[in-house]
Amino acid sequence: MQYVYPWWYYFSWWFYITALFFKMGLIPFSPYILAIFILIYTIFKIGSEFLHFIFVNKKPFTREKWKVLVIWLSLVIFIDIIPFFFLKADYSRKNIYFVAALTLSYLALMWYKKVDVFKLYTFMRYSYLTDHYTAVELVKQHFPFLK
Repeated sequence: MQYVYPWWYYFSWWFYITALFFKMGLIPFSPYILAIFILIYTIFKIGSEFLHFIFVNKKPFTREKWKVLVIWLSLVIFIDIIPFFFLKADYSRKNIYFVAALTLSYLALMWYKKVDVFKLYTFMRYSYLTDHYTAVELVKQHFPFLK
């Protein structure tokens, strides 16, 4: 199973692009509700990775692993956390329907592409990234147009 996919396979990017479109006035639907769920998941994931790194992963931390960490955290902060602070709370019915439609569209695409979303978001650990990718390889895998 592949563990690092191109950027469009990650729901965070769908959220980020939707938030940008909303802030630019291109769509009338606020992804604020989605931002809350993504922020909760991101906090949980970072905490989980931190605990795994401290208590389970006893491998030495090289300079290359630091580079992968910086790239991974930069993406997480830029895509998952920062947009939350630029969206106003809006729980209207139209936004709930929009978030539901966006989520179902994402799940349908992942089903079509035969990507196990559960494994994509739960199995992959930061320690796997540092053991199998350099910083450059990680960026090229995530952004294939840079190859």
